[in-house]
Amino acid sequence: MPIDVMPIIYPFIRLAALLLVALVVGLFAAAYVNHRMRLMEYPDSQRRRWRTLAFEASTLFIAVLGAIAVFLPTP
Repeated sequence: MPIDVMPIIYPFIRLAALLLVALVVGLFAAAYVNHRMRLMEYPDSQRRRWRTLAFEASTLFIAVLGAIAVFLPTP
């Protein structure tokens, strides 16, 4: 009798997809903040701080939303 490994693999695939989406959104947010602050001629040290904050906040937000969606019961 073969062992069905798909129920074990699916949560890892969903987690990897969630982390990939969070990474892409975080990178976009950091690039956008950096672009806007460069247009307003902020110093590099201040841009770096706000860029990091935008990346962390947006990545955390997407990860939390994804975790909530993963644990919601499916109909």
